Amino acid sequence: MSIVSDTEVSLETMDHLSKMIHSELGILYERENYYQLENRLKILTEEFGFSSVSEFLNSDPNGLSQKAKTRLLDLSTNNETLFFRDETLFSALKPYIVDRLERFQTSHWNIWSAASSTGQETYSLAMLFENVKRDYPQISYDIFASDISQRVLDYAEKGLYSKIEMDRGLSSDMKTAFFDEDINSPGKFQIKRDLKSHISFEKKNLIESFAGLGPFDLVFCRNVLIYQTVDSKTDVVNRIFDVLKPNGSLVLGSAESMIGLSDRYVTEKIEDCYFYTRGSGKMRAS
Repeated sequence: MSIVSDTEVSLETMDHLSKMIHSELGILYERENYYQLENRLKILTEEFGFSSVSEFLNSDPNGLSQKAKTRLLDLSTNNETLFFRDETLFSALKPYIVDRLERFQTSHWNIWSAASSTGQETYSLAMLFENVKRDYPQISYDIFASDISQRVLDYAEKGLYSKIEMDRGLSSDMKTAFFDEDINSPGKFQIKRDLKSHISFEKKNLIESFAGLGPFDLVFCRNVLIYQTVDSKTDVVNRIFDVLKPNGSLVLGSAESMIGLSDRYVTEKIEDCYFYTRGSGKMRAS
């Protein structure tokens, strides 16, 4: 179906949808980014069988149906990811883990992948810990993987990836060590059960309470807060602080910073990466 242009969709309507998304997710679409929101509306328009965005938006006199609203919120999140995204970070993680083992005797790790998307980050963390265990067999770990989108969370929990997805970040050795070819899905590969046994999955909205979570030794919250307001970012990083163990750390995306958000964290630099730590002490550089 061809979707027609929707210049007839009013700015007022776009403002209303933007406010709804911000209220539900904490994600803010500024007016200069309404084209992104319009692209998501076009996807929905086609999915629901309408010929224009306006027709789709006006199809129900009471506004968007719950099904349409849920799908719009799902599409409003950014689920772009790949295995071992940001090589610099994953290179720094092993010395960070060893540092914690040597200084604080942190042998069991409780980790939160706070925007796990389709699972590549979560499984990359598990693979890295498995590699660290070869030199430090006393180390063990559990990973709590969450995302606001049930759709991508279900995909992650399945742990079934195409060759194209695996080629984005995985070496041949990694593929052999941690995946099995799926006999029921030609051309796809399944995360091995032993690796998956360390991971639990749950839907979680970062703007909601973290009660019952943690405490964590390490929290990955990468490339999520860039879509939120400063107030929302500040709220999230301070609540993450409260679910960290002493000397536990928060990791943000490479383009993100703690500047202007919170002064509760100690900044540690390991190689070229920053770890925002609950505790006291001087910046570590290596």
